[in-house]
Amino acid sequence: MSKYGYFSKDGMEYIVTRPDTPAPWVNYLTNKNYHAMITNVGGGYSFYQSPKDSRITRWRYNGLPWDRPGKYVYLRDAEDGDYWSLSWQPTPKKLDLYECHHGLGYTSITEEYKGIRSNITYFIPLQDDLELWRVSLTNKTDKVRKLSVFSYVELCLGHALVDLINQPNDQHFNDVHFIKDDNTLYATKRYWVTYSGVTVKQPNKPWNKWVFLSNTLPISGFDGSKNKYIGKWRSEQNPIAIEEGNCRNTEITSGDAVGAIQNEITLNPGQTIDFVVVMGVVDKLEELPTGAKGDLSEKSYRTLSLPLVKKYTDVKTADAELAKLKAWWKDYLQRAQVETPDPEFNLMMNVWNQYQNKTTFNFSRNASYHHGGLMFGRGYRDSCQDMLGPVMYEPDVVRERILEMGRHQFKNGSVMHCYFPISGGGERTGHSDTPLWFPV
Repeated sequence: MSKYGYFSKDGMEYIVTRPDTPAPWVNYLTNKNYHAMITNVGGGYSFYQSPKDSRITRWRYNGLPWDRPGKYVYLRDAEDGDYWSLSWQPTPKKLDLYECHHGLGYTSITEEYKGIRSNITYFIPLQDDLELWRVSLTNKTDKVRKLSVFSYVELCLGHALVDLINQPNDQHFNDVHFIKDDNTLYATKRYWVTYSGVTVKQPNKPWNKWVFLSNTLPISGFDGSKNKYIGKWRSEQNPIAIEEGNCRNTEITSGDAVGAIQNEITLNPGQTIDFVVVMGVVDKLEELPTGAKGDLSEKSYRTLSLPLVKKYTDVKTADAELAKLKAWWKDYLQRAQVETPDPEFNLMMNVWNQYQNKTTFNFSRNASYHHGGLMFGRGYRDSCQDMLGPVMYEPDVVRERILEMGRHQFKNGSVMHCYFPISGGGERTGHSDTPLWFPV
């Protein structure tokens, strides 16, 4: 056991025992299409397929305080107004208990503060394009506790590099609104750049996704405006909405976008409440489904998102999906195992090297916690190497990647040095070694 953590007995989790690690310790969650990073204190960002072209949430590079923003659930005690986060950051309180379990495809953080035991588990189900934050709260005290729950993400909505370098203009096109009957907050952008190079050309098209954010519990308040939710001269550490105990119910058609939803709960002594926060993306349909009536911009995303909201805000469904995810990884790992006299070598080879290889293949070194995925797209040479990891385990999946990469090779044998899966195109640099890696 190190100063900061240890492997579980079965080797399937790394357990972080204190939040103030030397650097944020990151887990990579993905189902090949929907990707998210989550640190041991709730930092990280999410994207769909491409971290440049279809970014969902923001993350600040080289920022201080570091590891912000993230995927946060805060609690506020109605009795004294004290508030804290279920992931330690961004409200670094002195906790009575902290443990983070980084597992295969999931991260689970357990805390105890002021007699409230909490657990939040982040994961992406195997099939659908969304992420789940499965939360459990237990009152360990002998008195009734009234709590406000605030779930929060800072939204990017589309092209991450444009969002970073052209924020004053890019934010004019954000849409965030709440539909009470759906118990869901929706967000999209009306302007989307997909060009790879530097240009002032205007594509004049919207981002092709809608983001939805919902909760098992009835939503009592919400915010789509970052300025209104956070407040002036503040940060994620002390949002004015949480400090005062109420979201502002802001909907925007312009401005810096966030997804913030509020719930009210009462915990009796010894009582436990479970709920699920779900955030995902659905396509922006070009036409209404057959027989549907109503406004296109309204009908399309609700038709696609509401079945997902209904499915995944059910706690039993979320638990079943987490069990499926763990079973999938167990089966994957069993396809190749080594046995040597060295237990630590066996642990690395049989679990964590395989997890690293598969995760690297899915992310394709397109993005990481330190590499923002803003400029270069999917590296051709990198992806060729990445395929060697899972080829013995999932030959059909690797075949799909080979065909994808083959579409970026030219008649003379040269290839794109890097390419963009969503927007197409890439960069021809003339690297003579890049096509040599293509395993055909």
